[in-house]
Amino acid sequence: MSKSTQCMVAVALLGVAAAASAQTCPNGGARLNRNQIGNQIIGKTMCATSGNDRWQEFHQGSGDAVTGALIDYKKGPNDKVDPSQTVGSWSYSGAGNNTLLVHNYGGSATYSWAVCGSNGGPYTLVSTSGVTVTNVTVKAGQTGC
Repeated sequence: MSKSTQCMVAVALLGVAAAASAQTCPNGGARLNRNQIGNQIIGKTMCATSGNDRWQEFHQGSGDAVTGALIDYKKGPNDKVDPSQTVGSWSYSGAGNNTLLVHNYGGSATYSWAVCGSNGGPYTLVSTSGVTVTNVTVKAGQTGC
């Protein structure tokens, strides 16, 4: 995914942390807390689609990491044309059930969202602008979706 496409996807999906923390999960779903989010994303690739865009970002880290590199899988680390690339970092904001997953793509391109669902997924991401992305899945390791 090109950097401009990433930014467009990020803007479409995400907003500032304060508004996301006020978002509720659709259909009475539960928000994941910090430990649950960590267990589901650390060392795994998050997969989602929004319109014609496909999103597959690996959350580098292990154990109880609180931050790590965010790597766009693209066509894989060994692809000569479109290899995996570090595009930013991930971290948390807030605590307990108000924890937000934060992606920082550099500069002012920092986006946060509530993660809804049950352990094991699929998940729903709720942005500050009210955009809801459903059927977000997670795959073990750094892999394509």
